[in-house]
Amino acid sequence: MKILQVNKLYAPDIGGVETVCQQYSELYAKEHDVTVLCINKNFKFFGDVTYNNGVKIIRCGSLGMFLSMPISFTFMFHFLVQFIKCDLAFIHLPFPLADLSWMFSSFIKRKVFIVWHSDIVKQGMFKKLLGPILRLTVKHADKVLVTSPLMLEFSDSLGEVKDKCAVIPLSIDSKNIHQLANREVGIPELYDNNEIEGLFFGRLCYYKGINVLLDSLVEGHKKGFSPRVVIAGRGEYSSLVSDIIEKHNLENVIFINRFLSEEEKYTLLKMAKCFLFPSIEVSEAFGITQLEAMCLGTPVINTHLASGVPWVSQHNKTGLTVEPKNVSEFLAAFEKLSQDDALRHQLGENAIQRVATEFDDTVIFKKLNLLIKE
Repeated sequence: MKILQVNKLYAPDIGGVETVCQQYSELYAKEHDVTVLCINKNFKFFGDVTYNNGVKIIRCGSLGMFLSMPISFTFMFHFLVQFIKCDLAFIHLPFPLADLSWMFSSFIKRKVFIVWHSDIVKQGMFKKLLGPILRLTVKHADKVLVTSPLMLEFSDSLGEVKDKCAVIPLSIDSKNIHQLANREVGIPELYDNNEIEGLFFGRLCYYKGINVLLDSLVEGHKKGFSPRVVIAGRGEYSSLVSDIIEKHNLENVIFINRFLSEEEKYTLLKMAKCFLFPSIEVSEAFGITQLEAMCLGTPVINTHLASGVPWVSQHNKTGLTVEPKNVSEFLAAFEKLSQDDALRHQLGENAIQRVATEFDDTVIFKKLNLLIKE
């Protein structure tokens, strides 16, 4: 079978959607002919074709990014060519250029699965303009894959097509994570490998709630609670993190202004008492980093979003869940997990078990293989 995966970007570009697209592509490439169609993230006049782990990757020429989406004049042409060639296409959304390309290629009859990662949240007028196109896309798809039951429940765009939706969660390779975690690499920005109370890593962008985390650390500092915390990542809020740490003299907070390697992430997770996940918007549809923490037995403090976030790590089972943007609640949960060893141990054990039975690659890949055989 010839399978086409369509996404705005592809590895080595970093992101949860890119990770899923890569997982799907490399899984199916073991038995099928898989092509990925995407766009270069940065300006590049001409596209290119590469091969990685059995997957053919076509990157179209790019004019750069606009509203977090890559712009390309050649994408529609390449979509048409590859769509004609394929037997089954997976289109990862939101990606408006893919919606438009499929709409103009609708005269070609192919099986299409939409992988619905998130509703469009931030771009107000843009969202209104695209609404009819998105509804048309899901209406004509053969199947719509969502990553959690809560996404299906709360999505503004999927209400009329619930009968064709299937829940396929994101997944991780638990065995590989444990192997990498055992390497315990050194991290230049840390003076020692002593235990840390809290850890945050990821993109420093608007929906991650890094401002809530910082406000809770400032509030805790004023009350005499100054846990050792590591914040790692890069993005539009990088300067905010640095400024608040300096302004409030948060000597207990170590800021690593870069993305971590896999080995560094897992070394820090083993050192941490809890993983801090204070996201504030439903743009955070799942949070695959929660799975990485849970896999290593690190409880998660997350937020009660109308998305898959609180379904992944569940309140009083694998961590603690608080209301989004509630600084006091987040701080209280952090203090509780920092100080209650028995609770932390029980939540960590539950987390390991939940990943093994619900989110490991071996479990999810079986569901994906069955999916294309239906």
